[in-house]
Amino acid sequence: MSDWQDRPQVPPPSSQPIYPAEAGSGRENMQNNLSWLPPLGSPPARQASIGKLVDSGRKSGLASARGALIIAGLLLLVQGAIEYATTETQVEEALQKEVQKAGPGVQIDRAKYAEVKEQAIRVAHLFELGMVAVGIGFFVLAALVLKFPAGATIAGMVLYLGITAVLAFLNPMTLMGGWIWKIIILVSLTKGIQAGVALQRQERDDALAKAAPAPGV
Repeated sequence: MSDWQDRPQVPPPSSQPIYPAEAGSGRENMQNNLSWLPPLGSPPARQASIGKLVDSGRKSGLASARGALIIAGLLLLVQGAIEYATTETQVEEALQKEVQKAGPGVQIDRAKYAEVKEQAIRVAHLFELGMVAVGIGFFVLAALVLKFPAGATIAGMVLYLGITAVLAFLNPMTLMGGWIWKIIILVSLTKGIQAGVALQRQERDDALAKAAPAPGV
């Protein structure tokens, strides 16, 4: 009996849960260790942010292409107008050079001279009016860039390369004239084509995704 009484008494269990003294700090440390994990829903948000950046880049490319088409149209209109206004003078100078090459003793048929001059002026005017028409075509394509991004930019590039090649064939010196503008226009149209093709591909994929049947249907 005395041995039982001499044993140390164990206190009764408390109704309150017993935590270590630093239990709260341990939970805080765990939260801090997991703080590097991305919150739920961040991948969609990140994808939306990336999508906005991509759309912004494409819109910027199309805007650059549209500006390049407008610049190309303006340059061609100005050139065509100047050529039209100075056609008669240029034709006269060209014919006078031919007369000088023939020599001082050669008799010139004035009626034939006037007929050749008139025909040359008529042909030159037709070509210059064609330049003006192409310039207007650039304005039309610039207005259609946002509606038909791929088609308008590709057509603009083909038209610009075509008219540049024709002018270079008639006068090779035109290749060196305004070369800075040529580089700007070509680079801007290239970016616009890339943006237009990517946008058209995205629209096609979105249309296919909408048309696809839902899973389990």
